[in-house]
Amino acid sequence: MKKKWVLPVSIIGGVLLLCLVVTGAFLLRHCSGIYVRTSGGRHMVVFDDGGPVIMSTTDKPDRFDGIETGDRIIAVCGFVHDTYPAQSDAKFVLRLWKGDLEDIPQKDRDALWELGRLFENNNSAKEEEADVLDWGLNLSVKDVTPTGLTLVIKKNGGNPTGRIEWGEAYQLAVLENGTWKDVPTIIDNAVWDAIAYGFFENSDVELSVSWEWLYGQLPAGTYRLTKEFMDFRETADFDTAKYWVEFKISE
Repeated sequence: MKKKWVLPVSIIGGVLLLCLVVTGAFLLRHCSGIYVRTSGGRHMVVFDDGGPVIMSTTDKPDRFDGIETGDRIIAVCGFVHDTYPAQSDAKFVLRLWKGDLEDIPQKDRDALWELGRLFENNNSAKEEEADVLDWGLNLSVKDVTPTGLTLVIKKNGGNPTGRIEWGEAYQLAVLENGTWKDVPTIIDNAVWDAIAYGFFENSDVELSVSWEWLYGQLPAGTYRLTKEFMDFRETADFDTAKYWVEFKISE
């Protein structure tokens, strides 16, 4: 009787093992990346699939203890906010092996330089312009046309120390051969109204953006809108940071 069960049990065991291998391969592909600690002490993972993501550890501040810049890790996160860089909550972290920043693909390293980071690796450091502050801002777009779009600004968590404000100014860049280039303006010395806007009771904000007067009608392509925000505490006491969002203009 025992021998009758050997083959079915072996088949079931083989199927389960295959499922574990496939699942493990999927997780390694979609959840693995290189860990980076930024100059502001924030945790970033440059995922193999998805690029750089700032990882919050509000539920477990010591989650990244023992992990150093350049280490390859598996990180499982919650909802990914579509900012740039993206932001999410770290739910699970596992160090796989010691690595190096050189393991990060060149396109992602270029993006990190562009973000203005300071990455420390052993006794060396690469200094860039500024650290992106965690204000919980999420930018998205809708109703995109060759002459404008609607910019949606949402706030979810984050650690601002004052009131989040912004002005009317923005900049556009276009992706050409893998490089972001400023979209040329059709007028010189553009002047923006000195008006400050902000959130009211944490409600979402939708801004109508029309750039025909500044950039003209844009051709099809992949673009990025950059906008500066302010964490305003009082006069002469504030921080600024730039956030951006990508969008496409179709033929």
